Amino acid sequence: MYFAISADLVNSRGVRDRAGFARQLKKTLAALGQRFEGDWLRPPVIARGIDEVSAALKRPDHAFDALVTLNLGVWPQRFRAGVGVGHIDVGLHGGDAADLDGTAFHNASEAIRRAARDGQPFAIAAPGISTPQIRMAEALAAFHARTMADWRPQMHRSVVAYRQTGTQHAAARKLRSTQQSISRSLGRARHEDLLRGEECLRHWLVVLQPTRDAG
Repeated sequence: MYFAISADLVNSRGVRDRAGFARQLKKTLAALGQRFEGDWLRPPVIARGIDEVSAALKRPDHAFDALVTLNLGVWPQRFRAGVGVGHIDVGLHGGDAADLDGTAFHNASEAIRRAARDGQPFAIAAPGISTPQIRMAEALAAFHARTMADWRPQMHRSVVAYRQTGTQHAAARKLRSTQQSISRSLGRARHEDLLRGEECLRHWLVVLQPTRDAG
């Protein structure tokens, strides 16, 4: 089993500087590919224009982390994502994620269509996993996305700097600010709540991985 990710840009017509956004997206995808280097079957690539991103994971636990990292990189724009569980039987011997195909990507397409229809940021299509479990995970992802959507630029800068450096003092040095200012921004961004949500989803997504007994 593999774990396909299909993501599309929400409100792509609202991007005024498309060339600048494309440069930022490519930079973000390069960093994302390096961050979870050992987990990718194929790292994320732009599949069409600047509107779609495609990737495939060997394991599922970082699927939501990948979306968060992507959206931190392109904020205030954002992507929605669909995760599909299944097989990949086309493109495994060469090419990038855009060349792959199989039931994992069919399920990812189904998930992202449902996400778009229901106005959700993250959806999962995983045969064998109960609908209530999936909806619970998707609801937590929706809380996360709506919290990020309410950020102001200073909150975003503080969150990114903190995640890059690991401490409030280091983030303050990076932004030429103060530790107290970083602390206030992180609090207003509800950063601790978001980290807890990410951790919960990371652990829950493991249930998508079939056990050895199940084949």
